[in-house]
Amino acid sequence: MTYHNQNQIMNKITENPDLPEESQQISLEAALQLAMRLHQANQYEHAEDIYRKLLELAPEHPDLLHFFGLLRHQRGFSEEGAEWIKKALKWVPDYIDAENNLGNIYLQTGHPELAEPCFRRVIAINPGFATAYGNLGVALNELELYHEAIEYLLKAIDFQPDDAHNYQNLGNVYRKLKDYRAAVGMYNQSLAIKPFDADAYRKLSRTFYIMGEIGNCIDILKQWLEFDPENAMALHMYAAYTNTNAPPRASDA
Repeated sequence: MTYHNQNQIMNKITENPDLPEESQQISLEAALQLAMRLHQANQYEHAEDIYRKLLELAPEHPDLLHFFGLLRHQRGFSEEGAEWIKKALKWVPDYIDAENNLGNIYLQTGHPELAEPCFRRVIAINPGFATAYGNLGVALNELELYHEAIEYLLKAIDFQPDDAHNYQNLGNVYRKLKDYRAAVGMYNQSLAIKPFDADAYRKLSRTFYIMGEIGNCIDILKQWLEFDPENAMALHMYAAYTNTNAPPRASDA
């Protein structure tokens, strides 16, 4: 594919009057790389300004459409962001990074039914795209397709045995199925790989509570508070479960 004006020069991207004019000129691809670095550094406003200028020159550039869509999602305009990524996929239908990120946007905005086919397409195009298996497992869990969710999360673990999120997500499925002992095993495995994860501690302590194992629940809260002694949720739960120093009401935090 050729992109409109791909050899054009973006003038005065930096708008620095102290630089000679020739130093204020930058190629489209170099400008895109600059915008992506700003984007990754969470300098969203500056990145968006460059993306928008580039879109005037290359409105069909798949990478540009993809990353601009991600940025709009991250700035709170998820529906618009999804539309930009769909434009990228119109030009490059097998752009699996864009397809995977489109699925992630749908998942994060509460639309697992839209996310599921995105992740399935990624896997169909590239069966070795590891993260899509975990993402699909999460979507299937949200859709209450628990046994299929387990299947894909186990495949994700086979691909990425050192990714703590896959174990935690699998624990979430087991907890939905009320297989609490299996859930505990997954949360512990998650913490073994990624210690001091507040979500894993919260889920693990809550699971022990559901199981009626208050002693184990308290032990997990102690571990949580050792690394995060000011965590409002951990402090509240510890006070509740031990009945010590219980405040008259939950803190605002």
